[in-house]
Amino acid sequence: MLLMVICIPVQAAEVSTPHITVDKSIEQLENGDYIETTIYVDAITKRAASSTSGRKMVEYKNAAGKTMWTVTVKGSFTYTGKSSKCTSASGSASSLSSNWKVGAVNASKSGNKAIAKVTATQYMGWKAVGSATKSVMLTCNSKGVLS
Repeated sequence: MLLMVICIPVQAAEVSTPHITVDKSIEQLENGDYIETTIYVDAITKRAASSTSGRKMVEYKNAAGKTMWTVTVKGSFTYTGKSSKCTSASGSASSLSSNWKVGAVNASKSGNKAIAKVTATQYMGWKAVGSATKSVMLTCNSKGVLS
């Protein structure tokens, strides 16, 4: 009996975590622009009874609805039914308009909160004409609900 083994190399594909949108809100600004905030829960981690993870994304949009810049905080949490704790936090930001530049994101965790802070500066040509600092906080309650 002859046994042949054939090895075929397989390249690993990038896996993206499925998520569920749990909340969306809009804050209207005086100048007609608005801030859209969306919370996502990672579907895979929600299955675990004592841990969850997700992200909160804030999009700064002009009056026409075009996204100027975004900032996102991601957090992982454990919870017991009586308390919760943030175990990791990270942040990212991007500019989607040549008139806006975003600085480095400062991410931190405190108690049951994941926090990302960024400053975005608006330009007219080469001149800075304004800036906005935004702190985005993702909170987990004692039952594992993100807000």
